[in-house]
Amino acid sequence: MKARAVASGDTMKNAKLFAAILMMACLIGPVVAADQSWLVGKWEMSFDPDGNEKDWLQFSADGKVVSISGGANGPVGTYVVSGDQVQITFQLKTRSVSMTLAISPDKKKLLNFSKRTGNTAEYTRVKA
Repeated sequence: MKARAVASGDTMKNAKLFAAILMMACLIGPVVAADQSWLVGKWEMSFDPDGNEKDWLQFSADGKVVSISGGANGPVGTYVVSGDQVQITFQLKTRSVSMTLAISPDKKKLLNFSKRTGNTAEYTRVKA
């Protein structure tokens, strides 16, 4: 009889712990999504010391990003915001291409550091 009471007590503790974790996940989930809402929309390369052709990145709320260059939509990729960075991955025909953009502290710029030249290009949000 004692063994059953202990097991029952453990089950109750586990159920309470599970309920607490579930409640925290429900509370934190919308906060994470809200934190990324600033990114959704079109961003223009507003400064590039290397002189590359101007391009845009279009971020959607579902975690997708489209590269736009020369007025035409390019590859569709995915993005993940992690801390002060946006990690983007484009799947091309035979390979995937990844890039990491640093987020400025005020979230008004996305910074693309070039390992090749050591320069940093800037993307700024296009006003709707």
